[in-house]
Amino acid sequence: MIGWYGDFLKNAVIVAVVVSLDILTVIKVRFSRKKIQARVNQENQNKLSQRDIRFLKQAVFQASVFMLELLTYFFFPLYFQNRWVVFFGTSFAWVAVHAADGMVVIVCNPEVRKFLMNKKTNSMNSTASRTTNLNDV
Repeated sequence: MIGWYGDFLKNAVIVAVVVSLDILTVIKVRFSRKKIQARVNQENQNKLSQRDIRFLKQAVFQASVFMLELLTYFFFPLYFQNRWVVFFGTSFAWVAVHAADGMVVIVCNPEVRKFLMNKKTNSMNSTASRTTNLNDV
């Protein structure tokens, strides 16, 4: 009972609130954009619109991944007795949700992908020389 109300329902409500706030943010940005539409050219408007859509997709994907993990964590032990199925539905899912969250950020943000795929390396070649006095040897 404590796990159900203290973990599952609490986290489900938090995810719903976060998704609602994300949607409200996108709506507010769209209204704000309409107000400044006369001052911004069409190309910049398209960039803003694409960014809004990517943000909303990212929020929905992240919330979906988290809800899927919550569902597997709380329902797999009820319906499965195999310890491996329960392990992958609970402990492994808990770890995998964090990895999946990072993957969603990478997939939804071309700026992050560009930063991560940057192949530039700044390496410094240095040489060191050592001199020895033959009389000391």
